[in-house]
Amino acid sequence: MTTHGCKVCRVLDDRGLGHLEAELVDRWHGEADDTDGRMGYRRLADWLNARMLRAEMETVGMATRGEEAVSRYERLTADDAAVAAEVRDLLVDGGVRVDSLLDDFVSYSVVRTHLTDCLAEHRETTTTTTDWPDSRIAQLESYAASEASDVIRRLVAAEDVIAGDDPEVVATVELRCPACETTVPFDEVPRGEPFCDCNE
Repeated sequence: MTTHGCKVCRVLDDRGLGHLEAELVDRWHGEADDTDGRMGYRRLADWLNARMLRAEMETVGMATRGEEAVSRYERLTADDAAVAAEVRDLLVDGGVRVDSLLDDFVSYSVVRTHLTDCLAEHRETTTTTTDWPDSRIAQLESYAASEASDVIRRLVAAEDVIAGDDPEVVATVELRCPACETTVPFDEVPRGEPFCDCNE
């Protein structure tokens, strides 16, 4: 079994990117110089994944000036398959191990686990009408993922589920419109406006 606390622990260790951990914490607390306030888990996951891509590009000698790595990460993970394939081919041609990189990309839920469980980091929560629902939903998602992880670990140990040593369990609260079936993760639901055409 793995000795790493979570996927973020393993990825940072395997890729020699342990120095990013302090910056990850600073960005979560809103203490990094180039951030405007605290960064949420989803933005942190994107930031960390883009930094992984940048490190790979630098290793093979590809240019990373400006926001080149961020731009390529956004296109590599775009919903548009043609755009993603184009960037993938470009990276592969440049020598980047794209398959390994994609396997190591982390989700917002595992970033949350890394910060709150592995690093035991905490930040003050507010009780404003705009913040408390996000905090409560995040707590529920974390609890559900933790409980499900215990079950999955037992299934993996019994070889009922073949999923490697450290499968990632993701629990996400989503809103779904019963009419058009549009489904949106809670933390992506726009505030003060409809989240689907049915509610306009």
